[in-house]
Amino acid sequence: IYEWAAPGIASHIEKINNIPYNSFPWANERAMQGDIVYFTSLAELPEEAVIDRENWRIDHIKSLISIPLTYQGNCFAVLGFA
Repeated sequence: IYEWAAPGIASHIEKINNIPYNSFPWANERAMQGDIVYFTSLAELPEEAVIDRENWRIDHIKSLISIPLTYQGNCFAVLGFA
């Protein structure tokens, strides 16, 4: 995992490394399907993303784009900007 943060923005890399896979079930399902997840406000997320929304809220994430990286149709990583 690599992280870049603007001056004055706290690093999250240690926390990111320890996030359980099931913390973002809706977004993970989208990634496994090859879908890009993006929102400019947590309010845009669908009802079925309730767990993801709460975890992003706790982490003070207000907007995000998450792009699945795939090889031969399988998602092996996600490139995300928040």
